[in-house]
Amino acid sequence: GALWQVPWGAIGDGSATVLMSPAFAARDVYLPANPTVLIWHQEREDLPWVTREVEALSEIFPQAVCCSTSADALASLDGAYDLVHVATHARLNRENPMFSHFEFADGPIFAIDIARSRLRTKAAMLASCETGRIQLAFPDEPDGLVRAFLARGAASVVAGLWPLDDEAACVTMVAASTALAQGRSVRESLSVGRTA
Repeated sequence: GALWQVPWGAIGDGSATVLMSPAFAARDVYLPANPTVLIWHQEREDLPWVTREVEALSEIFPQAVCCSTSADALASLDGAYDLVHVATHARLNRENPMFSHFEFADGPIFAIDIARSRLRTKAAMLASCETGRIQLAFPDEPDGLVRAFLARGAASVVAGLWPLDDEAACVTMVAASTALAQGRSVRESLSVGRTA
């Protein structure tokens, strides 16, 4: 909301901590049994492992809602999900990070679309390049696609700071999602994924 516009770094001497949401105070995030899961993906020739990733995630979370077009993804922004998983190309907009976007064949989904939606989620896993990049002007504040999911209630957002290898992203995310489904926390699950 409006608190994102406050220049927190300029206020006081930095000795105070401001929690924007009660969820930010949580040590870690766990999914409930039978979580509601939303998967956004685009199958492309230059992302051959996305198909395998989505197939594996659909087995791990059989009730998952899968969206492969921006039209379907935009329609899903009215829902509430325990986990949102994104596997497609992303583009960082350095001049205005809220116009960073996920790519679909029928058009993009911008960070601003997500931030202004009614989507509610506990966690987001963004298996897309440079989704976690931040502006150098505000290095302590999440921005762009990460900020959009935080604005929609996510207490945990897993994002890449650099370009991702398609195969490595698939292996990592499938292992992490398996651990999440087995009751491990997001933090523990990511550690499992990194060693897969």
